[in-house]
Amino acid sequence: MTKLDPPSTSPEVGIAGATGHPANPSPLPLPRSPRYRTLDTWRGLACLMVVVFHSFSEDVHATDSAGRAVEFVVRKLWAGVPMFFVISGYCIAATSDSSRRKQGATKDFFKRRLRRIFPPYWIFLALSAAVIGGCGHLGLLRFFGEPAPLPDPAQLTLQQWLGTVTLTEPIRPHFFSDPFKLYMGHAWTLSYEEQFYAVCGLLLLLAPRRFFRGILVVTVLTLLVTPFSFKKVGFET
Repeated sequence: MTKLDPPSTSPEVGIAGATGHPANPSPLPLPRSPRYRTLDTWRGLACLMVVVFHSFSEDVHATDSAGRAVEFVVRKLWAGVPMFFVISGYCIAATSDSSRRKQGATKDFFKRRLRRIFPPYWIFLALSAAVIGGCGHLGLLRFFGEPAPLPDPAQLTLQQWLGTVTLTEPIRPHFFSDPFKLYMGHAWTLSYEEQFYAVCGLLLLLAPRRFFRGILVVTVLTLLVTPFSFKKVGFET
């Protein structure tokens, strides 16, 4: 009689099966690795592009060929912003794809995203308003001067402050009367990131098993609707 081997307790067999991979309790298929090791490198490159672009004065114009070539390249470095949005979109989608395999995915997703954005932003906003407002009362606001003077906090209306605090200011003027005015102008990128989070969170709630199909539908609808709806989103041009 052949002696049977005892069941294996090795982590590569047993519950995991003969494939050597951990068991997947979710009916959704396991994704490929959602993270690329070069992501941080691309993020850093995009940030440097934006920093260099904003460090270049619009009043300076080169006179020689080499200087004009450098000026031409630097003026194109605004492309770091859409590059960063693409990277951010991938990270959000990968996080959502991972979250939808867990119980309470939507609640956990929103909790993590809100905690990631709002507490640091509110601290930054409060400190900035306190410093700039104090300098305004002391007559020192000119030290924040040109080319983009920072407004006194008292200049914003209640609607504008609510839009600034909630990062909804780029879309608020389409529904309420006061004109667009974001207290810290560069926070507009956080506003768009917040919208990314909102769309992904709603898809996690409504269609977790068809998440990427939902993303495709939202993208197509956005491309179709945008030319006929909001003519101006964010800053005036």
